[in-house]
Amino acid sequence: MPSLTVYLLVAASWWKSVVSDRFDQCKIRFERILNGTEIYGPFNNKTILSSGIIYNGPVQGMKPEFAKTSRDKFLTVTTDGCRAICGNSIDWYWSSDVALTLSIISNWVLPILALLAAFPFDSIHKSHGRFWGTMCALFNWLGSPQLALTTITFSIYQNVICSQAATTGASNGFSTPDRQSMEAQARGNADTTGASNSDSASDLQLMEAQARKNAYYVLCCMSQYRLQHRMDLDFLEALIYGLITPFRDMTIGQGQNKSSLNPARQEKAQQWTTELLEGMASQLRVLRRRGVYPAFLSILLFCIAYAISLVMAFANIGDRTTTHSLAVGILFSWLPNLLLFAIIDRNPISAERSRTLFIRWIWNVKAVKKWESTRDPVHPGDPQNTESLENTEYRLPSLDFGPRPQHNDIEPQRFQDSTKPHWWAQTNEQQSERNSEFPLGEFIGQGREIGFNGLADAVAHGIRNGPRDDSLLCAECTEQRLRSRPGSWWWLSLLSLLIVWLEISMAFMISYNIPTVGVGCRSGSYLIYGCLSTIPWLINALPSSGNPGNPSKWRKRVTMGFCMLSTLWLLFILFAAFSGILKNCWCRGGHRGYLDFENAQFYRDKNHFDVVTYWRVAAVVGAFPMMVSLLAAWTVLREMKPLWQIPVPSNLPGRHPRADATWLS
Repeated sequence: MPSLTVYLLVAASWWKSVVSDRFDQCKIRFERILNGTEIYGPFNNKTILSSGIIYNGPVQGMKPEFAKTSRDKFLTVTTDGCRAICGNSIDWYWSSDVALTLSIISNWVLPILALLAAFPFDSIHKSHGRFWGTMCALFNWLGSPQLALTTITFSIYQNVICSQAATTGASNGFSTPDRQSMEAQARGNADTTGASNSDSASDLQLMEAQARKNAYYVLCCMSQYRLQHRMDLDFLEALIYGLITPFRDMTIGQGQNKSSLNPARQEKAQQWTTELLEGMASQLRVLRRRGVYPAFLSILLFCIAYAISLVMAFANIGDRTTTHSLAVGILFSWLPNLLLFAIIDRNPISAERSRTLFIRWIWNVKAVKKWESTRDPVHPGDPQNTESLENTEYRLPSLDFGPRPQHNDIEPQRFQDSTKPHWWAQTNEQQSERNSEFPLGEFIGQGREIGFNGLADAVAHGIRNGPRDDSLLCAECTEQRLRSRPGSWWWLSLLSLLIVWLEISMAFMISYNIPTVGVGCRSGSYLIYGCLSTIPWLINALPSSGNPGNPSKWRKRVTMGFCMLSTLWLLFILFAAFSGILKNCWCRGGHRGYLDFENAQFYRDKNHFDVVTYWRVAAVVGAFPMMVSLLAAWTVLREMKPLWQIPVPSNLPGRHPRADATWLS
């Protein structure tokens, strides 16, 4: 792409115009008619003055001093007069100035295409429906950047919250007084027992920190899938149980599972859930999308094009066309912001594989939870059993913690289910992986579809504010949080709307203040795109009686319709930038009804119009969100890194897992 850009720039610098500008010819024709040296149809130096073709009224944006002294020398004609003398045809750039077309393509079209090519398209996530998935993602990104940016920034916000919760153990409410006393006792015994207790305490803290990172990283990835229906408590309870059990306190009587009074079962359940969580997190980290820094090259190319357009607009060689080109570049300045946050919002490369693992992982977590809450049966024929049937629930059997995986046998022996969960197996594939009732649907992260993806925020809220180590009450708190969108979502939504409209308004300011000052085809087209792209944002902001994460069908269809219309309109604006389709009398006159034939050098003179002031304000303000976004992206990237950057040995399950690993196949 960069080599092609250089080639087009060189070609544009050497290419000569084949035909002179039609409006320059029209200006010469008007001057000759007024001088009496040319007669064009029925118009001569007398009839042209009486026909109403010449406009002698006030000119918007002209300096008052210049209007008083030299207004009669400033040639302005009505839109109808321009069409009568200059014609109704379009002055295509490639017919009058091919170099201009190549210059605009190299400056803006190719950098914009480079940015679009760097987006994480849907084709890399699906094995079927790739084309339609890719087009839907493109329509949502281009058709309503306000809505897409809202979804992406809120997802990043959730990642930051999870990263902070993972790295700040004291803030999530899992450090009980008993755990603190145990750590204090371990520190107090260090003087008598040597360094072994200190090493053990350090290992305990390291394992707990690793478990927290695994839990919140898995949660962040799950949050990028569609919530198919209102979350049921059974799924949320199993999810929270699988996330917090690996680092919950095992103190008897404090923070334990109320349905189980067997500490040996609790300990083994924690071992199993820890290994299951490590396996899930390691798979997601292996599938994690990389390539953040190469994508910055596309953004850098866009910034270079932005700088080149600024130089061409403010230099003496510039004209109104290059300034319109700058307006188009500012209009698209939200695109690098959208790409920047989209590539920072980490997600697995293979979404289908990740969802399959999520289903299997939840299956095994439910199995462990059910096994932990099951009472140990009494074996009447066991000669070692000396307890009565009345004390069955308090019987503590000997559980094997050896390095042997617990598999499901085809013909389980009697009482075998009491020593291990019913693990996921290939025979469960029809029941689990193809179950449409699983709450997590297709991957819709990074603004691919309309909807509210707040699973990570809700679960983190439930863990943070729910009762200590009680997965059911945490699930109820999470389900309550999912019923509505939090205040952080609304703030980020308004911020996204402001960023996009800031760029649109700056592009509108440039085109509006290029004489003829007023709303014309170009400035009006920017407003139309802003309104069309805002409608999906407004639809998504409407209150929802059902699940905000899964809008109704009418919302999805209306939103997609406006996104498609808005995308097509944006492509038309881009086409008009390098084609000259808007270079005609009607568009140059705009709603004012008159136009002139001066060049950019005349407009830049502060004694005439002084449009440079508006251009400078628009250029600076338009570039400000890009600079702030780069800084913000770098900050949140460093904030989120602890979730996926852990030592390789800690990222991999043990060589002799206690939990069955068939689900990872």
